[in-house]
Amino acid sequence: MLTIKDIQPGFRIGLLNMDQFSQLYNTIPEKDRHRAGAQQVLSALMGREAALVHDAYGKPWVEGSPFHLSVSHSHGWLVVALNEKEPVGVDIELMRDKVVRVQHKFLSGSELEEADGDVERLVTFWAAKEAMYKYYGLKALDFCNHLHVQLTPQFTGEIEKGVYKKRLLLGKEKIKQHILVYTLGEY
Repeated sequence: MLTIKDIQPGFRIGLLNMDQFSQLYNTIPEKDRHRAGAQQVLSALMGREAALVHDAYGKPWVEGSPFHLSVSHSHGWLVVALNEKEPVGVDIELMRDKVVRVQHKFLSGSELEEADGDVERLVTFWAAKEAMYKYYGLKALDFCNHLHVQLTPQFTGEIEKGVYKKRLLLGKEKIKQHILVYTLGEY
């Protein structure tokens, strides 16, 4: 039901199967189940009870802790990323054809070329941009103009808005029919 992965020293991800979790907590409304699931994953990652709270921009953080946190859920999965050293962003997305219809809304011209209409690549671009958006944490980013992703030769992303500029290494995992993407830090 819960898988914990050490990605790098000080950076862990917890992946919760929400279908299994929901069977145990089926009396709780769905929205509250996601919150309870995230709380359970966070506590498992930290090895103790920890309070999950949100800042004014909606970005989650651990009350009373300097750790950085990101949360995502999609069609049966919930992911919590916890980084002791730097900001983090995570996103999990179900691979589905819907992304083909909206690709022009979130990809630049060069990204459209690199994706070449392939659903897995398109979902990877979307998840990468969502993870970078969460890393940034201040909202007001345009996915076409402020967030740029390269799948090859190295999976990287760039956030550029005004004077703010970050170049990030990205990680990707395929979990059944889902794509999981997370930020790995600056390069």
